[in-house]
Amino acid sequence: MEFDKNVLLKNISYLVKKKGIKIGNLESKIGVSTGYISRISKKSNGVATGVDIIMKIAKELGVAMEVLISVDLEAIGDNEQYLLNLMKTLESKTDARAIFWETMEPRIVKEILDGETYSDIPMFEVAPGQNQYDYERPPYCEAKKIYVSYFLGLGLIQEREPYHASPWFYCNIDENNTIYVTYMIYLREDGEAQEVLEMYLKTSEYYEDFAEDGSGSSGYLQKSTPLCCSYTMGEIIDDAITSLYRTISKHQNDIRITDNVKEVLDKFMQS
Repeated sequence: MEFDKNVLLKNISYLVKKKGIKIGNLESKIGVSTGYISRISKKSNGVATGVDIIMKIAKELGVAMEVLISVDLEAIGDNEQYLLNLMKTLESKTDARAIFWETMEPRIVKEILDGETYSDIPMFEVAPGQNQYDYERPPYCEAKKIYVSYFLGLGLIQEREPYHASPWFYCNIDENNTIYVTYMIYLREDGEAQEVLEMYLKTSEYYEDFAEDGSGSSGYLQKSTPLCCSYTMGEIIDDAITSLYRTISKHQNDIRITDNVKEVLDKFMQS
């Protein structure tokens, strides 16, 4: 594995100080001899730096391995470090097929924006001046919607020809939380079109709102938390979310067999 050992050692030094960990204790936890980490930088001493050792160091320090060996962590803020860890963890889990992403084709996104398809995604809001119950539309349709970017306001649109646009992806990380990676076009003030990738966490929160007489309602409230944007958060975040998007795209044709299906097939094969 090719990487800059100086970046690795600098990050280890920075993180152990930040977390109040002693190098000796870190070496003990990852199962290497005392002084092993400091000897990594010396080319002539025969100290090997295998992937397994770096993975153990990264795990103990709470950072994604790819970030530990490639990004100067001392030069960026805590939130940026967190986002990088998140995206590299998502990317590595996607590559390892530990998680799978569903696809929202541009055609579906267009239908949602036109009010032809229902969606509870919080980034979609009823377009200004539109009535939610537009009786000129078929009864199953909602009003025309608009994609509202937390980072760029209402300036994100789909490309005029939806088949030229790129798909969106989403992954259910548990039963109540979903991560979305969206692709839209931003029309800048100079009139140029800019591709923009954004990432959001959609949360379904259960609520109950009942009066003493029993009237009221309960259900799930959909809420979105903006995580990052390729256009507004600098080159490091731009590179990370672009790399994640490409990795997700690469794995869209992977064969997927769910645990439930495997259980049925296993019973058949063992019968």
